[in-house]
Amino acid sequence: MDNHQSRAKFLKQHPKAKAHAALDDATNQQLKVTPGPIKLTAGKFTGKKAIIIGAGVSGLTAAYELLQQQTGMEVTLLEAQNRTGGRCLSLRTGDTLTEDQDSQLFNSKPGVTQVVRFQQPQGDSQPYLNAGPGRIPSSHKRLLL
Repeated sequence: MDNHQSRAKFLKQHPKAKAHAALDDATNQQLKVTPGPIKLTAGKFTGKKAIIIGAGVSGLTAAYELLQQQTGMEVTLLEAQNRTGGRCLSLRTGDTLTEDQDSQLFNSKPGVTQVVRFQQPQGDSQPYLNAGPGRIPSSHKRLLL
């Protein structure tokens, strides 16, 4: 007696397996496009300049790779905020945060600056809040409207 079952029949009986197979296929498609990190030739871009807009994770990574691989490229990193990290943000006691006071897409006014104040439990390490990528900052108007 043959217990063989066709793939089509199996996927009809187990729809979650079909979803998992689709996810696995999508994940592996990226490996066909970029099988690994791009290796740049040392000195290949000598005399060239790169301007990277944004000092978030992607911008910092791009700058790092161009410099670390000694491409010879002059790298300038531009950031609108007074800090690096983009949406990655950890707040500790004494840090300040100013969100917009309104939902205007342009010419928005800054709200009241908030000062972070945590009570430190005795014998514990300094508390902090990860207010980073999981939150949508008030400056992201189109997502908030």
